[in-house]
Amino acid sequence: MKTGNARGALAVSPNFARDNAVYYAHRRLWQSRDRGESWRVVRAPIKATARAGFAAGVDREGRTRLLLQMRGRALLALRDVNGTLEVARSDLPGHHTFGQVYGAPRDRTPLIRFVPTRAVPGLVIGASRDKLFRSDDYGQSWRELAYSRRISGLSKRVRFNGAWLQASGEQLAIDHLQYTSSPGAWFETMFQGSGVRWICSRFPASGIVAVTLNGQPYTKVDLHSPKAAYRQPCLSVRGLPRGKHHLRVTLLPGPRSQLLSLETLEVDP
Repeated sequence: MKTGNARGALAVSPNFARDNAVYYAHRRLWQSRDRGESWRVVRAPIKATARAGFAAGVDREGRTRLLLQMRGRALLALRDVNGTLEVARSDLPGHHTFGQVYGAPRDRTPLIRFVPTRAVPGLVIGASRDKLFRSDDYGQSWRELAYSRRISGLSKRVRFNGAWLQASGEQLAIDHLQYTSSPGAWFETMFQGSGVRWICSRFPASGIVAVTLNGQPYTKVDLHSPKAAYRQPCLSVRGLPRGKHHLRVTLLPGPRSQLLSLETLEVDP
């Protein structure tokens, strides 16, 4: 097997201790049954790329199952029966893929994982763009999962006005935060969903902020804390009509020292 400069997708059999099987996908699908010492082509050609999502699992009969993302929406679903791969196909809903076949950015790395559970032997979880999908039949059919999504302060979906600085630390929700001590400074975001939570840090010097939602005054929040407190749910808005909404948080002028921070935003579907 010659790979040249290609970086293919690799999957190891869950039965590796018994069958010594490893699979490699790039233009062809290769199989090794001697821990990678020698290889043979088991399917050629295949329309997969070096960034293809590739996963291996095991079914009720103890046979290895494979899922390999092809170009477009098609998934190649395979079952290893005594060294022979039986092939099926599976389509994802919408225009989603589990492979970076269109050059998805690194913060949207696709993922397929078989979940080792006796309750649902065919359980597979896949991540595509900003969505999660679940399959209960080894990848033959899929449904979308609802989950809260995070918006980092480094995201282009968050706009800042005024003088803002950045700090980092392991105690933070996502290892970094944006903060300001300038009265009148604000951050805002447009989000798609039915609710939002603003996660911030509170300090003795934290001030009072005004929150507007969809252009209307919503509430004021006193961020003061006797001691530093991180990963704090400083605002929670739920029960909104599902759709696009606008949130702005503004630091108000006041007599004491002031501080406003943003660790992350969590958006409900």
